[in-house]
Parts: sequence; structure tokens; C-alpha cells
Amino acid sequence: MDSNDHQPIPPDGATDGQPSARREVPGQSQASESPQGQQPSPPSTPAPAVPPRRKASVLDRTWFLVLMCIFLPPVGIWLIWRNKVPAGTVGRVIVTVLMAFWTISWLSSVALACSGGRSGSTSTSATTQAAPVAAQTSAASSEAPSSASAASSEVAVSAPAASSSAAADVPTEYRSALSRAASYSSRMHMSRQGIYDQLTSEYGDQFSTDAAQYAVDNLQADYNANALAKGKSYSDQMHMSRQGIYDQLTSDNGEKFTADEAQYAVDNLQVDYDANALAKARSYQEQMNMSPDAIYDQLTSSYGEKFTADEAQYAVDNL
Repeated sequence: MDSNDHQPIPPDGATDGQPSARREVPGQSQASESPQGQQPSPPSTPAPAVPPRRKASVLDRTWFLVLMCIFLPPVGIWLIWRNKVPAGTVGRVIVTVLMAFWTISWLSSVALACSGGRSGSTSTSATTQAAPVAAQTSAASSEAPSSASAASSEVAVSAPAASSSAAADVPTEYRSALSRAASYSSRMHMSRQGIYDQLTSEYGDQFSTDAAQYAVDNLQADYNANALAKGKSYSDQMHMSRQGIYDQLTSDNGEKFTADEAQYAVDNLQVDYDANALAKARSYQEQMNMSPDAIYDQLTSSYGEKFTADEAQYAVDNL
């Protein structure tokens, strides 16, 4: 038998004298190439997208809140609670109470400014109609047949004629200012200083200082009665304390009555201050959810309601 018949058969793909090529198994080549003992790194996770920052609204601006408190107090009060300025609840309550006083004065000014043109024109027309009537009376009196009666009628007519001529010498602006002052006193129960400031204010009637001075000097007003009427409205509508009413009547940012006029008002008010304190306490409890101790402090605070200790104690005991 020939020896060549027993030669080993080379593996597939091998040639004589050449080593056989290793067959690659899918998935093994990359695993064999990685260093021994190292695990393949996991795929990287993309960073989450950061939402864009919301642009601050004009309602959040401090300057806008201040402007609204000055020119539109109701909107200012809403912004105070919306923006929580100041941060403390008691502070916001105090600011809200002060803003409520300013809102009353602001609404009064707006109402009077709207009705000012009508009352001024009515006063002017009444003044112009008085002169023809006085002239007709003088003419009828001069036609009397008796010389004695004619002389007496001339004496009787001389006084109205003099007052009519004196009224004609007063500038129209002065007469209009006087008419406006009378309206402020009779309808709004304002003080002398309050009327003068309203007449000259650039946000009010804008009369000259001379016209406003003429008005308050010639106005027939009972300022004690005005102070009393104002004090009663503060008690009935806002349930204020005796000291709170006095301070509001004399305040430069309030009614501007004199100390004597304000004292007359609080001395003659028929008010149950215990009931006022209780009404205030209930409003703090229902609207602000304040505790009894916090309500007591607010009622007696010199920066708050200024009730006496007994009045405040009555209020919290009867909540």
C-alpha cells in the first residue's frame, strides 16, 4: 500500500503548507478583541431638556404695584394680596386698611369730578338770571305814581342793586370755586383744608389758589357738623374705634379736620365700640382666618385698629 494514501486531510480552506484560516463566528470577534476583565460601557443617556424660564409679568413688578396703589387703589389692593407684599399677613392687613381709606377719598374725588361741570354751569346760569329780575323790579318800582312811594322803592331796590354789582365784580372762576366748595361741604362733609386741597389739586378741580382761598373764606359751613357726619360714616361703614376715627379725621392723609373739630365729633358720636370691635374681629376671622390671639393683637395695635383692651377682649370672647 502506498504511503501517500494515509496522509491527513487538511481542514477546509487550508492549502498545503499553509495554516488553516480560522472561521469567524458572528459576535465573537468583537468580544475577543476587548481587553480581558473589562465590561462594555453602557450607551450614554441624553441630558433632560431645561424648560425656558417664564418671563416675569408686569403684574409682578413693584413699580406697577405702586402706581396702581396711587392711581387705581382697588387694583392696588388686589395686587398686594396677589403678590403677597409685604410678606407678613398682619402687614398686608394693615396696608389694606390704609388703602381702604385712600380708596374712599379716591372714589369721592372721581364722583365729584364727574359731577363738577353740571353744578358749575347751573350756578353760573342762576347768577346771570338774577340780574334781569333785579332790573325788572327796579323798573316797576320807578313807575309808581306817588313820589313818596317812588322814593321808598328806590331805597328798597338800592341794596339788591349794590349786591348784584358786587357779584358782577367777582370773577367767574371765583364763583365756580365757591359753588364747588359748597357741594363738597354739603355732600361730602369735607373739612376746610380738605376742600381747599381738592379745589387746587391737579387731580381734582385745578382752581387757582386765589379762587380756592376766596371759596373757603366765603363758604358758610359748619365744620363741626361735617366732622361728626364723617365720623359716623367711618363707624357705620368701617366699624372703626374711637381713636381710629379721631386719627382719620385729623390725618394729613385723611380728612384734615382740626383737633377741636375731630374731638367734637368723637365726643358726640353715639357708637357701640364693643359692637364695632366684634364686627372687625369677625371680618379678620372670616376673611383672613386669623387666630383669636392674632385678632386681639390686631384690634389693640397702635398700627392697627386701636381699640381698647376691654373692647378687643369683648370681641374675641364673643366670636
